[in-house]
Amino acid sequence: MAVSRLRRLDRAELWAIASIAGFVFAACGAPLAVSVVVSPEQIERGAVQLSPPCPVLAETGEECASCGLTRGFTAMSRLRFGDAVAYNAAAPWLYLACWAGALAGALVLGRLTAEARRRLPAHRASTPRTHVSRASTKA
Repeated sequence: MAVSRLRRLDRAELWAIASIAGFVFAACGAPLAVSVVVSPEQIERGAVQLSPPCPVLAETGEECASCGLTRGFTAMSRLRFGDAVAYNAAAPWLYLACWAGALAGALVLGRLTAEARRRLPAHRASTPRTHVSRASTKA
């Protein structure tokens, strides 16, 4: 969004955009953060359980479309592309989409922060003041 467009928006519109950008940043950044902390081996061993067991896998014995995404994300964070595709073929693409969403959200929030600072009144310390001492006021 161009800076000139931001300057035409009122406060409520800026808050709405900031809320959406913050949500996108959090929704995309949280899985990325978890994928850095947890390893695929921890998930496979059962040491870490980030989601409930798949009901489709339990009932039919076949994986659903989202099976393996968590392990795929953790493999992508360790630059193990082959493992990520083996866990779920969509994992690398969704991982990149999360990075794009997190970066876009962060950029929008950065621009909104800069616009908010620009709109703040100048700091009082920057305006010149005349200092009157107490001794001169007693006379």
